[in-house]
Amino acid sequence: MRIKIIIWHLFVALFSGCFLCNNIQAQTLDEIPTQEPKPPNKPATTPKPNAKQIQCEQRYKDGKEAYDSGDYETALIFFKKGLAEKCNNIDFQDYIDMCNMKLEKQSETEQKNAACSQYLSNGKNAYNAKNYATAKVYFSQGLSNNCNNTDFQPLIADCDSELAYQNATLTVSPTEIEFDATGGTKTINVSTNYSSWHCSFAYSWLSVTKHSSYIILTCIANTSESDRTDFFLINAGSKTVKVNIKQKGQAKTLDLTEVNRLISRNINSSPTNSYDNGKYKGHKNSDGKRSGLGAYRWDDYGAFYFGGWSNGNKNGYGIYIAGIGYTVSNCPDCKYYVGNWSNSDKLGQGTCYDAAGKLIYNGMFTDDKPNRYISHSGLCLLQI
Repeated sequence: MRIKIIIWHLFVALFSGCFLCNNIQAQTLDEIPTQEPKPPNKPATTPKPNAKQIQCEQRYKDGKEAYDSGDYETALIFFKKGLAEKCNNIDFQDYIDMCNMKLEKQSETEQKNAACSQYLSNGKNAYNAKNYATAKVYFSQGLSNNCNNTDFQPLIADCDSELAYQNATLTVSPTEIEFDATGGTKTINVSTNYSSWHCSFAYSWLSVTKHSSYIILTCIANTSESDRTDFFLINAGSKTVKVNIKQKGQAKTLDLTEVNRLISRNINSSPTNSYDNGKYKGHKNSDGKRSGLGAYRWDDYGAFYFGGWSNGNKNGYGIYIAGIGYTVSNCPDCKYYVGNWSNSDKLGQGTCYDAAGKLIYNGMFTDDKPNRYISHSGLCLLQI
C-alpha cells in the first residue's frame, strides 16, 4: 500500500512538470519580436580633398624635404606658410621650433668656424713676421676654443721652438785666449739655456774636445818667430760668441857667434886708433873724429859698439854690447841693443836682448829710453 502511494506522487509530479514546461516555452516564443533582415553594407566613400588641403599637404611635404636635407631656412619658410594658412597639422609648429633650434646651432657653428679661421690667419701672419710670441697666442686661442683644426698644436710647437731659438742665452769664458810659443791646453766654459750649442774648427795648429759645458782647446807649438792669431765662433740658438786666439812666435834671438866674430874682426885685429878709454877702427872726418862706419871698444868696462858715427857720437844704425856686469842704459836686463842712434842716444826703432840673446823688447825709443818700460823680469810694461 505504501508503495502505491509513492508511485502515485511520482506520477503527479512528472505530469505537472511537463505541463509547466510547455506553458513557459509557448509564452517565450510569443514574447520575442520579429526582426526584418538588414540590407548588405556598402563601401565607405572618401571625401575628395579640397584645394586648401592639397596646398597644406604640399607645404608640409616641401618643408619636410628641406628639413631632412639640412636646408632649415627653406624648411622654416614652408612650415611658417602652412601655419599662417591655418593648415590643420600640429606638426607645423613642432617643425618650426626644430628649425629655429637647428638654425641657432648652425649660426653658432658658423661663428665658431669664422673665429677659428681668424685665429689661424692671424697666427700665421704673426709667425711669418717672426713675431712668434703673438703667433703662439693666436694658435693657443684656437686650441682652447676647440677649433677643429689639427694644425694648431704643431704650430704652437713650432712657435715654442722659434721662441727658444730667439731667447737663447750664451755665456762663454774666457773669450780671449793666448798661448806661448810652446803651445798647451786651455779650458773654455760654455753656459746656455738652449737645447744645444756647437763650434767648429779648421785650423791645423788647434784642436778641440767638446764637452757638455766646456771646451778643451789644444794648441801645438809655434816654430816660427811670428805670432799667429785666429778666432772661432760658438753658437747656441740665435746667439753667437766670438773667441779670439793668439799664440806667440818663438822668441827672436841674437846670434852671439856672429856678434863675437864681429867684435874679433873689428877690434881685436889691428885697431886703427887708440883713445884714452878705448880702441876704434873705422872712418873719421877731417877733424879726426869718428864719422861713418866704425867699431869701438871701451877699455874701462868692456862695452862694444859697431855701427854709424857722426862727429865722435853714435849716430844712425848700430849694435851696442854692454860690458861684463853691465846692462844697456835705461834697459834693465838688456845686454845687447840693436837699433837707431842719435848723438849717442837710442832713438827710433830698437831691439833689446838679454845675455843669452833672447828678445826682451822690440819697439820705439825716445830720449835714450824705450817707449815702454822693461821690468827686471824681461816683461814690457806701458809707460805712463
